Amino acid sequence: MSQSIIYVSCLGENRYRLEEAPLLADSVFYGDVIEAEPQSDGSLTFIRVLEPSGMRHYDYLLPSTVFESKGFEALLVKIDAAGGYWTQAFGGFFLVSLPPESELNPLEEIERLQG
Repeated sequence: MSQSIIYVSCLGENRYRLEEAPLLADSVFYGDVIEAEPQSDGSLTFIRVLEPSGMRHYDYLLPSTVFESKGFEALLVKIDAAGGYWTQAFGGFFLVSLPPESELNPLEEIERLQG
């Protein structure tokens, strides 16, 4: 059984909203409402996704040159302005979640940063 530390908001009755993106997950994403069972040590055991967030999710493994580029900060501002969420982990992982109505295409933006 794998374990991860993920911030959640309690919605009551064993329902929780993910407040960050789990790394290397393929069935649960930022903003999803999940069912989880509280454990005696205060942790939660994931049961299932109750309500998908409806957001579009993107996962990238990028070179440090992208993160260090002048345009990367502008991309983060665009993601925030679109109502999205982003996180960077372990140096090169970059995860983005965007509302379905957003026209922002992170891949196009990243390709521009890479030249």
